[in-house]
Amino acid sequence: MKPQDQHPLLFTDIVKEVVDQFGEKGKEVIAEAVQLYGRRRGKRMADKGRMNGYDNDLACYLLFGEFDVTEVGNKLKIVRKKPYLEVHMTACFWHSLWKEHDLLDYGKLYCKDIDTAILKGLNSAAGFEVNGNLTAGDSVCRFSYFDWPLTLGVLMKYLFNKKKMAAVARKPWDYHTADLYQALSHVIGERLGDKGAKAVERGMDRFADRFGKESKDAIVQMAGTTDFDLP
Repeated sequence: MKPQDQHPLLFTDIVKEVVDQFGEKGKEVIAEAVQLYGRRRGKRMADKGRMNGYDNDLACYLLFGEFDVTEVGNKLKIVRKKPYLEVHMTACFWHSLWKEHDLLDYGKLYCKDIDTAILKGLNSAAGFEVNGNLTAGDSVCRFSYFDWPLTLGVLMKYLFNKKKMAAVARKPWDYHTADLYQALSHVIGERLGDKGAKAVERGMDRFADRFGKESKDAIVQMAGTTDFDLP
C-alpha cells in the first residue's frame, strides 16, 4: 500500500468500529469529528493565506490547499465560472479506495461533511454547497461556490503563484493522517467515553494489521505532539 492510503483507511478502520457499536449515535459523533478536522484545515489555510498577503477568498482557497488532490488521481472539471464557480469531481482517490475495500458505507460519513467544514474554517461567510457525492452513489461530486466567480484575475493569481504557495501550504501524508486521527480520537473519547476510546483502539489495531505497528505508533505519536491549530 502507498503512504496516502493510510489517510482514508485510518478513517474507515476507526469509523467502522464506532458505527457498528453505536449506530446512529456513532454517526453523529463521527460527523462532529470530521467537522472539527475540516474546520481546522480551513483555518490553517486562511492563516497561511493572511501570512502571505491573501484574503480568505477563492484565490486563497485554491492556493493554500494542504495537498494536491490531482496527484492521487482525483479528476476535476470546471462546468461554470460565472456568476459563480461550479466544479464537478468525476474521479476520487478516497472513493476508489473505499470502494475497493468495500468500505463506502463508512467512507461516505467523511465526504458528507468534509468540504463544507473546510470552507467554514477558511471563510464562514462564503456561500457553498455540495450537491452530489460519489460515495453516496451520485455520478459526480458537485461543488458550488456561490460567492466566488472564477474571474480572469483569480485565475492569473493562481497560475502565477501556485508553485510558490504550494511550497508553503502542502503538508505530508503522515501529518494529514495524524491530524485526522487526533480529531477522531478526541471527539469519540469525549462524546462516547471509555467504550468509544476502546472502539478507536480496535480501529487502530485494524490499521496496524494493514500498515504495520510502526506506522500506527508513528501516527499516534505525531497526533500527541503536534498542534494542528497552527498554520
